Amino acid sequence: NVIICGDSGVGKSSVINLLAGDQVVDVSAGARGRTLDHGSYKINTGMQQFLVWDTVSFRNASIDRRRVAENAVELIREVSQQGGIDLLVLCRKASWSPSLDLDQYNLFKELLCERQVPVPVAVVVTHLEWHDPMEKWW
Repeated sequence: NVIICGDSGVGKSSVINLLAGDQVVDVSAGARGRTLDHGSYKINTGMQQFLVWDTVSFRNASIDRRRVAENAVELIREVSQQGGIDLLVLCRKASWSPSLDLDQYNLFKELLCERQVPVPVAVVVTHLEWHDPMEKWW
């Protein structure tokens, strides 16, 4: 179980499509994002099968806070039924700074990653196509 979290419009769905090697999730061309409910996608790399979860941003302006909270509770229930989380992937735009509020990371870390074995966390930096050269964005 791999959970992809991050702000709305950061590219979570695009990261899932990249991992799948195909378009398994619809993506938006704008910065607002389009994911209004969480979803899971089976991705088979040929050597390993993963269940990757696309999540809703807590700061998604297009849906109310109550729906976001209900969605988070349902996601936690579903992931727990699948055996818990094995990897947390935090997606951030290249303009991200360490002082940015990390509400989603903290929620998933506290509610889904609290178990005997620590859950690894990876950070994926998106929106680098405007940085030239990309490798020097930091």
